[in-house]
Amino acid sequence: MGTISLHQLSDLTEDECWLLFKELAFGHDTEGHTNLVALGKEIMKKCGGVPLAVKSLGSMMRYKSEENQWQSVVESDLWNLPQDENSILPALRLSYSNLPSKLQQCFAYCAIFPKDFVIEKELLIQLWMANVFISFTEKLDPEDIGNEICNELCWRSFFEDIEKGDDFYYGKRFKMHDLVHDLAQSIMEDECFSKEIESSTNISKRTCHFTSVNSQWNSYPFPKALYQVETLRTFLVRSTGWSSRVQFSCDFSKLSSFRVFGARMVWLTKLSSSISRLKHLRYLDLSLTKIQMLPESICTLYNLQTLELTRCYSLWELPKHMNRLKNLRHLYLGGCYNLSQMPPKIGEITCLKTITWFIVGKKRGCHLAELKDLNLGGYLCIRHLQRVENPLNAKANLIGKRNLRQLGLSWEDDDSDLQSPEDAEKVLEALEPHANLEIFDISGYKGVQFPFWMRDHILNNVVDLSLSDCHNCSHLPPLSLLASLRTLSLSRISRVMHIDDNFQGAGIMRGFPSLQKLTIEDLPSLQMMCIDDNFQGAGIMRGFPSLQNLTIKDLPSFQMMCIDDNFQGAGIMRRFPSLQNLTIEDLPSLQRKFTTLSEGLQHLSCLEKLTLTGCPELVALPDGIKYLNSLQHLQISSDQIEIQRSRAEPCGFDVFYYGRKETIGSPKLAVLPEALRYAKVLAWDDDHAVVVEQDKLHYKEKFEMHDLAQSIMKDECLITEAKSSDNVSRRIFHVTVVTDSEQS
Repeated sequence: MGTISLHQLSDLTEDECWLLFKELAFGHDTEGHTNLVALGKEIMKKCGGVPLAVKSLGSMMRYKSEENQWQSVVESDLWNLPQDENSILPALRLSYSNLPSKLQQCFAYCAIFPKDFVIEKELLIQLWMANVFISFTEKLDPEDIGNEICNELCWRSFFEDIEKGDDFYYGKRFKMHDLVHDLAQSIMEDECFSKEIESSTNISKRTCHFTSVNSQWNSYPFPKALYQVETLRTFLVRSTGWSSRVQFSCDFSKLSSFRVFGARMVWLTKLSSSISRLKHLRYLDLSLTKIQMLPESICTLYNLQTLELTRCYSLWELPKHMNRLKNLRHLYLGGCYNLSQMPPKIGEITCLKTITWFIVGKKRGCHLAELKDLNLGGYLCIRHLQRVENPLNAKANLIGKRNLRQLGLSWEDDDSDLQSPEDAEKVLEALEPHANLEIFDISGYKGVQFPFWMRDHILNNVVDLSLSDCHNCSHLPPLSLLASLRTLSLSRISRVMHIDDNFQGAGIMRGFPSLQKLTIEDLPSLQMMCIDDNFQGAGIMRGFPSLQNLTIKDLPSFQMMCIDDNFQGAGIMRRFPSLQNLTIEDLPSLQRKFTTLSEGLQHLSCLEKLTLTGCPELVALPDGIKYLNSLQHLQISSDQIEIQRSRAEPCGFDVFYYGRKETIGSPKLAVLPEALRYAKVLAWDDDHAVVVEQDKLHYKEKFEMHDLAQSIMKDECLITEAKSSDNVSRRIFHVTVVTDSEQS
């Protein structure tokens, strides 16, 4: 594959600059600001055709309506500052100088992050709160104020959102442009130290914030120079891994000015009780450490607002008196699988806004009732629901938690807790969430039936639903009623035989208008998927117009898929007009007429990747593959497969062939269809490979791989990550089709 020459983007033209500027500064009401148009064009010209400068100043001027305000921007002395090659720094400084003082402080603090760092809004707001950049008000929570600040900085182009394609994550993560980061760094100067750890001996005594992100912290001791910095407020380390097992330790008694202390993924098994000396501490991050328990003295950190313990896999107990942390607002426990139960009376921390994991306990003060009066939001997963002995104790008031967006309900396998299916049903019935819920996950449910509220329209706003390990359930709720659903996962549900088979009574399934990803995995009793409970009628089912990814795995009893009056034929394929990725794995009972996929493939015009593995009835690639003009990856693996010759014409797509060793060596795997005739196909495992030579698949041993890779690379039809001949066979990952015209 040849290299692509660098294309230097040109600046925006004056007309393009003006279109962008006036859209940001005036919106659609240019005529109402005729007195400002001439001044706006002068400001626009000073941006030098650089989009970032135009966006920054255009959004700034949106807040200015007086002519003298616009005139002062035109005549600002900041335009006379030294400029870089894009003439952008003065424009950014001008935009920064027009921010309210609170926004200036919040923006400048972002210099603690390295360039190109993905900033999580939730984290940033909590750090602002810890440094008292955001004050409490009677009407608004500080998190809401911080959210408004983030939104305004995004609008003014100081932040760039990186999740624009995903509605759920939109506005929750962002970056700063390198030049914007330079601006923040120039404002903070020595107050912020964000460099490699090796240089941490040269720390200014004016430093207020010390950060080391994306580094191997464990290779270096705690910088002694930090003990001499009396103004230090932030200490934030985010290691990339445990490069050594040197115990992390520091003398907290010499660091009493800390507001933020973060030691993410450092080798820490025990936290010193001297942490109680950090009386001003508001943010504590010990996530991904080896810590087993927290000292009881942590309960004297009365100003603590955020405690981050995510994925502390060794943590088995929390301090008994955590209810004394009256200012605690966010408690992150996700991934703490060894944590046996919550500390007692956690419900007395009335400020709590976030508890990512709540582990139900049996002792007094550890029950679900502790959640009743908490105004929780964001994400909540309630684990070990099988421990709820009396369903009357399941009143957690989830229906009153309107800010809760993501909910997980989990029953674990615990022989000591024998909850009856009837009690499990009553528990789930009592855990009805608010209608604002967007992501919902039920795992290990012991009941036979799903609650009434799952059959109603309570979950209308749910976009992501996962049901797993519900082994007593023989029917699913009416999933097609979830009009907003975009992701659906059904896995390890033992007794379900039909999906949407007469569960809705006389109702007809309406289809999934928004569904983009569907995964059905390990349903051993599932025989058919029927989208019309009467198996007849035309035009009733709207199908899956938005579905892009379909995965069907491990369905040993699966016999058929039917939609309306079409059984596994071309009519089904029409129901997936947007399908891009189709994966079918381990379907031993799949009928031959379906596995050949001979009908309807032409309707999958968007299909880019097709994966067929573990389907013993699959005997041939269909002629219809020639219609898949968008197909880029074909992945096949079957012990019995024999790929027959086809009359199809060659088509231009990349082929990715992967098989297990016994499949690769199978004598049946010998001939490719004409559609793939001119493709150089390479499949591999650790010791063997298969290549295409003159319409035949040939078996290669590992020692032949280096010369093989070199010869194919010379034809520019292979990419490899390998750096030495010893591991070439393990890293070859892409093959390009050579068409008829390219051969000549």
